[in-house]
Amino acid sequence: MVLHHIRDEKLRELLPAAVLLICRANLDKHITGELLYQFLTYAVKVNDNIDDEVIQSSLDGICEYKEEIMTTVIEKWEARGEARGEARGILKGQSQFLYTLIERRFGSVPTEVQDRIHEATEDELARYAVNIFDAQSAREVVELSEETTNGHQ
Repeated sequence: MVLHHIRDEKLRELLPAAVLLICRANLDKHITGELLYQFLTYAVKVNDNIDDEVIQSSLDGICEYKEEIMTTVIEKWEARGEARGEARGILKGQSQFLYTLIERRFGSVPTEVQDRIHEATEDELARYAVNIFDAQSAREVVELSEETTNGHQ
């Protein structure tokens, strides 16, 4: 939480000292790696000035297993990014499929329906896809979901 209040250059200056504290806590190598991962992930999230170069320089000469820690941190960040990308890809595919269904059934997808589909969660898109069977218009595809969600149907 302290990092949330430290911005810009101050965090860049304090990062090596914080990393040093974590590394010198005499914890198991796995625990130290996990703490550094959590700490660095949060630091990057709250401060745009923290990049891999800053992180590597913060680890220089401090941890005897810097390369292992950096590899673990980078792998976890990559995996998290891949998972987010896959989730976005799934949503995009579901949205595109729903657009196709609506166009096929009703001829076009009104802008307000496109907006609702674009902002929908995976669960909402699944409900919209089922609603296509009962809907009398493209708008009803997303409106029926509201009624079902609110217990009116």
